[in-house]
Amino acid sequence: LLAGASSSLAFAPLQQAGSMQKTFTRQYMFGGSGETSPEEEKQIEAAAKMFNMNVDEYKLGIRARTKMDTELLEARVTNSDDKGVVVERDALLPSQHLVITISDEGKALGKEGVEKEVVAALKSTADSARDLRNQKQQEMMVFIKEEMTKMGK
Repeated sequence: LLAGASSSLAFAPLQQAGSMQKTFTRQYMFGGSGETSPEEEKQIEAAAKMFNMNVDEYKLGIRARTKMDTELLEARVTNSDDKGVVVERDALLPSQHLVITISDEGKALGKEGVEKEVVAALKSTADSARDLRNQKQQEMMVFIKEEMTKMGK
């Protein structure tokens, strides 16, 4: 992490100064052979020290975050199709996968009816995605606890 970075960036992907693009950790470390360059290792050591962790604990946090991000990206939540409008999305915030399907039944509702149902469907799936994110966050904490136990911590 960069000097002066917020603690809310804990376990966020390592990024070059000036490059603050939103990406997943798997695009950096642990995406290929699992090897890190000497420069990346120095950044990891500095970040671990900043959070009063050892390197193994920090790497575990990165691995857990990557696992959770992947699960959220691959997850799909949908609303019930009782009004002719179906929304399918992933559980990320903001969503990277969003598909809205309006059937003939939905089209028969007219413009205002469709708008109303799309808004309701988006709210429903956003609520479901939030609940899933909370569940996955709890699962991430269990994963970290189990891995720390294996590490003898």
